[in-house]
Amino acid sequence: ASSHERTYVIEVMGRHSGHIAVSAGLASGAEAVLIPEYKPDMEALCERVVDTQRRGKAHCIIIVAEGLFAETDNAIPHEGSALKVGRIITETTGIETRITILGHLQRGGAPTVFDRTIATLMGAKAIELLISGESGMMVGYVNNKPSFCPLELAIQSRKPIDQELLALSDLLAGF
Repeated sequence: ASSHERTYVIEVMGRHSGHIAVSAGLASGAEAVLIPEYKPDMEALCERVVDTQRRGKAHCIIIVAEGLFAETDNAIPHEGSALKVGRIITETTGIETRITILGHLQRGGAPTVFDRTIATLMGAKAIELLISGESGMMVGYVNNKPSFCPLELAIQSRKPIDQELLALSDLLAGF
């Protein structure tokens, strides 16, 4: 993005949850992260985009979870979240935006050593559960070790967004 001096709106998976968007925002140094858990203030977003340009920053990256407007539209929106955000920015500020919808592309990256290690540890825990006769369990990775819980418990509620990560993403956007 920085080589083209543009504003990019990048849509990531997350129809009902902004976890991927928050992580992507931190990893990319995005100027804003918009997630379904919080109604976006589009006026403030447009001001941030203009301010980013005014400060001389060569690019502006906005990460958008695909389900950003799903709750307010009461249906699968005709216009995707990134397209809607990009259109609003352009109409409000006159700044050209480029839209990228990652879709399933984001699932196709090569696994890191950490990914492979966690997968191996979780696979071993799943085998251990099967051998012991346990079923209906979900294996996860909690506090740096494999763990498990009943499936009913795992699907009971949504995991909340880490407020510290979201605040850090917002803080870093100012630099």
